[in-house]
Amino acid sequence: MHVTENVIRDLHVLAQAGEASDDSRALVEAWLAAHPALAAELADAVAGGPADALPPPPPLPADGELRALRRTRRLLSLRSWSMALGFFLTALPLSVRGGADGVRFLLIPGHLGIAAASLVLGIAAWVVFVRVSRALRPVGF
Repeated sequence: MHVTENVIRDLHVLAQAGEASDDSRALVEAWLAAHPALAAELADAVAGGPADALPPPPPLPADGELRALRRTRRLLSLRSWSMALGFFLTALPLSVRGGADGVRFLLIPGHLGIAAASLVLGIAAWVVFVRVSRALRPVGF
């Protein structure tokens, strides 16, 4: 069997993690002893040298945490209000009203405009609720 550089690269990762067998570890060490250029490249990669160097993260603004907290609070409040409005406006056409004529349902042809407007506004409130909930999903709420 012919051992290639790619096989050594794969086995080197396992050997560094301590998951390779003694024979595989010995094969990697012998190969790297015979090929010093690859040994230097893998040593740089393990040490986090130039091959894997990442630029430092940009500095955070001083008030970054406070802004994130305020934004999260605002989104949570908006989600609560949109859910409450969604429930109210969705249930409003199904509700009843009382008067001198007795109990009347709002979903009667005489009050169809109120019922339709309520349903449209209820759907809008639910759309806002879903969008805000998705915006809060990465935060864990």
